[in-house]
Amino acid sequence: MAPRGELFLPALLWLPASSVAQDWPGWRGAEGDGVADSTGWVPQGTRLWSRNVGLGHSCASVVGERLYTLGFDVEKGLDTVFCLAADTGATLWSTSYHGVQRAVDYHDGGTLSTPTVAGERVFVTSSAGWLRALDAASGE
Repeated sequence: MAPRGELFLPALLWLPASSVAQDWPGWRGAEGDGVADSTGWVPQGTRLWSRNVGLGHSCASVVGERLYTLGFDVEKGLDTVFCLAADTGATLWSTSYHGVQRAVDYHDGGTLSTPTVAGERVFVTSSAGWLRALDAASGE
């Protein structure tokens, strides 16, 4: 079991290979309604991988073969944006910047926002309140 507030990102395979998968570019999906239009769901799922990405409650956004999420490193005081291979969890890139640990009554003080992918950009809000636009391919 993960320590309280530790953000573990379990990736579950819900769709068989022959199914059509829909991008999930931000919180609550493509239409912002929390509904996935993909077909061929497998109710029990299969765990593909799991990663510890730091403290927080950020959701994942998935576009194509890439998964984007955020985590906070308490010891270094850094927020980190992760771009991971959706099928393996391998790090494709990560970008860190100064973050602020909020009071523990706010989701244990870690990240709260979910990356939003729009075109060639990934938009993130830091724990300090800064909006950043990153290149989706490189993290710059």
